[in-house]
Amino acid sequence: YPDSTSGKFNFESLDYGWKYSLQLDKLGHTFGGFISTYFSNEAFTACGMNPDDAAFYGVIGGLFFQTFIEIQDGFHSNYGFDWTDELSNVLGASYFYIQRKIPALQNYRLKWSAGPSYRDSSRNAAQIRSRLLVDDYDGQNVWLSFKMHNILPNNIKDYWPKWLCLALGYGVKDVELIGYSPYRTAFVSLDYDLIELLPNLGTFGNWLVQTLNNFRLPAPALQLLPELKFIILFPFKISF
Repeated sequence: YPDSTSGKFNFESLDYGWKYSLQLDKLGHTFGGFISTYFSNEAFTACGMNPDDAAFYGVIGGLFFQTFIEIQDGFHSNYGFDWTDELSNVLGASYFYIQRKIPALQNYRLKWSAGPSYRDSSRNAAQIRSRLLVDDYDGQNVWLSFKMHNILPNNIKDYWPKWLCLALGYGVKDVELIGYSPYRTAFVSLDYDLIELLPNLGTFGNWLVQTLNNFRLPAPALQLLPELKFIILFPFKISF
């Protein structure tokens, strides 16, 4: 990227890398490794590869993209190659591949969501490292979505709609603000399996639905941290 330098390659401190953004950045990299591998796998599949080869080379393609960015950070004067980021990239890419080998793991899907940061006036006026969506962690959450219909016991599952999932989410607030103490947020939320919910839309339409299913859409949520709160349509601030 433009402000990379051709200076000496350096490494980020492991302690700083792990603690940065209260680990939301690590979960973001895990999802990044997963979704980069997903798109790489889809590209190889579209080229005619068989599923096993597409998944294998998809991992290579996804990690190449993620690692390329990490290497640029290594040459950046203000950053450094972060092993904790790279390990998170590997974890996400590996999870995609393992899901293909162990179908039961497809009942546990990584998802990502983003919405308004909802900072008050003083926070919005504070010094913020970045207002770019991918860097402004206050508006992001990483989720693990459970396909409850497939997980519940047989005598219960028929009462649970196939398209309705439960998701656990993690987020942070105030991590990019100067003069404020960051804190963690956690949620349990309803979620949708769009593949089960929507009708057959044809080859391309079904692919779009499959792709969108990697992202958590607005739904009711119960905030667990830092305080108990019911949010009618998370991430929008309608709660009681």
